[in-house]
Amino acid sequence: MDSKGLRNHAKNILRAVALDMRSSQTELQKIDKSHGLGAFVDQESGPESHALTRLIGALR
Repeated sequence: MDSKGLRNHAKNILRAVALDMRSSQTELQKIDKSHGLGAFVDQESGPESHALTRLIGALR
């Protein structure tokens, strides 16, 4: 991914992280989330979109 594509994703990634940091979570929820066991969200997040784009780009 080039630097322009990375900048386009940065805004969405930072927004998702900031929203997550503002949400209240129990200690167990924090641990679960850190192991990839967080609550399922029907909509793809900025970080997920970025990861998929990088993965697809690496396979080409």
